[in-house]
Amino acid sequence: MNDHRMNDQPNRMIEPLFLRRASILLLFLLWLTVHSQGQAVSVKARVDRSTILIGERLQLELEVAIPETSAIRFFSIDTIPHFEFIDKPAPDTLNTTDGTILRQRITLTSFDSGQWVIPALPLVEGEGPYTDSILVDVVFSPMDTSQPYHDVRDVMTEEVVEKKVWDWKIIITGVLAFVALFVFLVLYFFKRKKPATRTVPRVDILAETLREMEQIEQAKLDDKAYYIQVTALFRNYLHRRIGMDAGEKTSVQLEQWLKTLSVPAVQLNAWKEQWEKGELVKFAKGQVAQEDREQMARVTREVMRTVEEITLKMEAHANLAK
Repeated sequence: MNDHRMNDQPNRMIEPLFLRRASILLLFLLWLTVHSQGQAVSVKARVDRSTILIGERLQLELEVAIPETSAIRFFSIDTIPHFEFIDKPAPDTLNTTDGTILRQRITLTSFDSGQWVIPALPLVEGEGPYTDSILVDVVFSPMDTSQPYHDVRDVMTEEVVEKKVWDWKIIITGVLAFVALFVFLVLYFFKRKKPATRTVPRVDILAETLREMEQIEQAKLDDKAYYIQVTALFRNYLHRRIGMDAGEKTSVQLEQWLKTLSVPAVQLNAWKEQWEKGELVKFAKGQVAQEDREQMARVTREVMRTVEEITLKMEAHANLAK
């Protein structure tokens, strides 16, 4: 009997130790299960109202909570039966201590009256996790019972009002009167005596310039002053006769312009030669004889007369064109 008691004592000591270890293991497994579920991806779907009128807008909010250890992903929704997408912006991202939260607010509407279900939406097609399905009522606008009821009436016929037709005789009389008044006014203003225009005598610029040339020749000027006044007189003639700003032109530019005016080459070459001599004299780089001074005056007169003839022909042609 004593032996039996001695054998039973060790068994009683083992049982509490086994139960303690089993309890610890069970609690660890339970904690592991809860922790692993807390780290799983969670999805939510909700709407801002459960009943809308036909064509009224509905806000559908989708939310995904993703742990740090999971890959970032979001719903891929193109259609929802009985609903139409109005606005589908990109999801907003919110970083938290536990991971990342993605939210998207989709604007929907429906033109089908009835009770419709937004189905459970999978985060990954065919795999999940899935949102809860949502029931939405789409109804017509309720009748306002406070307003009086109107019976259906028969089709009303509109009375045709006869338009007043003007007498054709009155129309013709008015047109003839307007034409007669118009003719009278035209004849009256055209027959009025126009004031006599005052004729301004034309100034002979060439004749004045030639007289000034004679005065320069008669004045006993030195070579430099002589050439300066002759060239200045020629430039002034071009300015007064054709409005050319000859005072700002170089001798080369004047030569090119005379070419375009079709001044004969013989006159142009003689003019160029005399002007080159004049340039040397003006800068005290040469002297000329009396015959050179006379040649300068003669060539300048010939070129001015040629310019005058060409200008008169151009003016006559322009007057005929008018």
